[in-house]
Amino acid sequence: MLKTNLYHFKLLCLVANNKNFKKKLIQFWRETFIVSGLILLSVVVSLGQTYTYTTPGTWLWTCPPNTDSAIVECWGAGGAGGGANFGVNDSAGGGGGGGAWVKATVPVVSHNNYHVFVGAGGIALPGVNGGAGDASWFNTPTTVMAVGGSGGFSGANGVNGFGAGGAGGAASSCIPSSNAVS
Repeated sequence: MLKTNLYHFKLLCLVANNKNFKKKLIQFWRETFIVSGLILLSVVVSLGQTYTYTTPGTWLWTCPPNTDSAIVECWGAGGAGGGANFGVNDSAGGGGGGGAWVKATVPVVSHNNYHVFVGAGGIALPGVNGGAGDASWFNTPTTVMAVGGSGGFSGANGVNGFGAGGAGGAASSCIPSSNAVS
């Protein structure tokens, strides 16, 4: 699905992170024939829950029971395209940069509330540079955070009336940066 301003936050909770569950799952696998793999797969899939937030703003997520860690994926919002320069024929603004992506496993506490912030895409206006996209984050901006992309340059600020594209969100600015992609 392509959108001009792509923003997304996905939160995956795995009950399988419980140590006793892992032992039982390994024991079950050892005692079961390979043919039963489909049953095992359905058991594992049914235990995980995925929460997806796509509307910009701040949301509250309540950690499900018996969950001690969550796999969090954040996408920064895309920057807006630069506006055309109406005073010049053949003028065009550059496209906005895409937001960065980051994935991390974080410790959580059952029944606790956590903040989820979904960044909004940059704002485009005629004749000016496009606005940058917002960052998206989980819990706090220092827990897991993906930065947004830069806005594209307007035709008025470009070469021969054509603006350059905005830079994508920098992985080095994400938290944790070791798990981020620009």
